[in-house]
Amino acid sequence: AFSEDNVVGTTVLLECCRKAKALKLFLYCSTDEVYGDVPDGESREDHALEPTNPYSASKAAAEHMCMAYCKSFKMPVIITRTCNMYGRHQYPEKVIPRFALLAKRGLPCSVYGDGKAARSFIHVQDAAEAFDIVVHKGVIGEKYNIGTNDLVTVRELADKITLAVRGEHAEHAYVEDRVLNDSRYAVDYSKVRALGWAQRIPFDDGLQRTIEWYLEYGDMHWKAEHYDKALFERMG
Repeated sequence: AFSEDNVVGTTVLLECCRKAKALKLFLYCSTDEVYGDVPDGESREDHALEPTNPYSASKAAAEHMCMAYCKSFKMPVIITRTCNMYGRHQYPEKVIPRFALLAKRGLPCSVYGDGKAARSFIHVQDAAEAFDIVVHKGVIGEKYNIGTNDLVTVRELADKITLAVRGEHAEHAYVEDRVLNDSRYAVDYSKVRALGWAQRIPFDDGLQRTIEWYLEYGDMHWKAEHYDKALFERMG
């Protein structure tokens, strides 16, 4: 499915745009996962792509296809590589809404492995502003990391959300880890900052706002069968 959506799907869009001959910009939104595991330091845009799972490999392949069209057909392509986005209306399968809705139900957060995997998070509003700046100020043929310094482990995230929802800490449910779960992703995003972008929503503030929205509206936003799949299939 990843190859069909990310590689074939992107290629179809590129070819349609090539034939249209009226394209001003093809913005390809990739992921920080294309760099692979980053045990320490931060990945810059010129670092090698070393994806370690089928999803990130398909995103990296799509990046290469975008750049091939940029070079071969002079297509105006820019690539962004973004860390984990969060905010209201996000599907409850994703970690922040899933933990918030599980905690609301008095259930433990289902944490993969030992919970030490670390991810950077960016509020969707900050991400949208970064995309806007890249669209208007970015250079054709360039890549831009979009990230923050808000690096937290999954276990720390579960602690934060449980405390915010229940007012106290609670035990988590540690489930079998993914086949290959990278320990850490982190990007150097100085290049997009040089265009004038800056993070405006601190993680703890954005997280609190997001949790409050899910507590008030989450249960009525998706059909019940979506919740069963999103919330409980990872409980082990």
